Amino acid sequence: MQSCMLAGALLALMTSIPLAWKWQLGIRRTFWVIVALAALSDLVVAAIGNIFALNEWACAGLVWALTVAAALVFLAYRFYRDPERKAPAADRMLECCPFRRNTVIAMHSPSSPRRRSTAVTP
Repeated sequence: MQSCMLAGALLALMTSIPLAWKWQLGIRRTFWVIVALAALSDLVVAAIGNIFALNEWACAGLVWALTVAAALVFLAYRFYRDPERKAPAADRMLECCPFRRNTVIAMHSPSSPRRRSTAVTP
């Protein structure tokens, strides 16, 4: 039973490490995340193995599938999260617009409520 779980973890590593290299996610960080997820998948498969009779191939495939699925869910969560963004609070702001090829300096004076903008072109 332990050899099939180790085989499933190795299959998950062999699946995820090349993808992490291609997507530039960090090999070392990906390795440790997959090892942790494989350990959790091993526990789940061991619990399922106590209820149902699983052969070694099914056990290894289930560990692989659970590990890769959990890694993809974690990757999707990290990729699609939407943190709140706050504009910096400063008296003098610099706005760059590379599409228009200009830079706008907006100055706000506490004495005057009006905002002045000056366009600077390269």
